[in-house]
Amino acid sequence: MEKLAKYLDKLEATKDTHIYKAMDMLKAYDGAFYPLDHLFLAAINRSRSQVGAFIDLIKSGNYLAAVPMIRMQADSILRLSASRLVDNPHDFAQRVLAGEPVRKMKDRNGNKMIDAYLLDTFKHENPWIEGVYTAGSGFIHLSEKHMYGVLTGTNEDGTFNIRISETQEFIPELNRIEAVEAFYQSVVGLFELCDSRTFTKNNPKLIEKIRNQENA
Repeated sequence: MEKLAKYLDKLEATKDTHIYKAMDMLKAYDGAFYPLDHLFLAAINRSRSQVGAFIDLIKSGNYLAAVPMIRMQADSILRLSASRLVDNPHDFAQRVLAGEPVRKMKDRNGNKMIDAYLLDTFKHENPWIEGVYTAGSGFIHLSEKHMYGVLTGTNEDGTFNIRISETQEFIPELNRIEAVEAFYQSVVGLFELCDSRTFTKNNPKLIEKIRNQENA
């Protein structure tokens, strides 16, 4: 468990960084605030909230409740990344904040931004995200993954034992470490998007020049 504790400490260290990333973004471009910033702040706040909960659940042995949070982290990254696929990211953010599902929106090329499309588009930037998303979906939806530990064995008379518990001690430490590392990678991925957003705000002329060159 000592190795697991080290991975948890690494994840714990990201808590304050969430606040720093939000502050950097808010200070950028003389404090200008846009709808896309609001969407980013929602994702940062969601991630910060989940870090503490995820750590607590892993420490308490509640693996089945912790792992779905990784899928939720991947969801934030995909939706923030989707803002780069449209011509007006602030309009996109306003629509998301108003409750419109991203899967019903189209990118600048007319492609519906369903999860499968977003995964295929951004998996090269985040090589971990496709596997995490797929595996995590198995924990979001009731599936074979939730059968782990329910049946704990059969008896000689043919009866079987059922275990209902909030902890899963039978999950190997390696699996727990992999879950923590995957969550950590999702936080790093979010931070990278935040840095990109802050850079974009601070360098509007440069970003416009780059976009014009791309569209030329």
